[in-house]
Amino acid sequence: MDILSTAGERGAGPGALSYCFAHVVVELTAFVHRRGLEPGIQNVSKLLDRVLILLNRADGTELKASDPL
Repeated sequence: MDILSTAGERGAGPGALSYCFAHVVVELTAFVHRRGLEPGIQNVSKLLDRVLILLNRADGTELKASDPL
């Protein structure tokens, strides 16, 4: 947990948001690895969908790709 929080602090600053940020990064890394996605603009929509799934699960609200983050 400390490693995730430290990594998150670098990207999102201190506090609970740092853990959330790190969790999303780890989830996206696993998502990309499991699906064998190659780097490229064609995969941005898949990653955005995955981020929205993660945020919806954590928050309970329903976000859509067209909503501002």
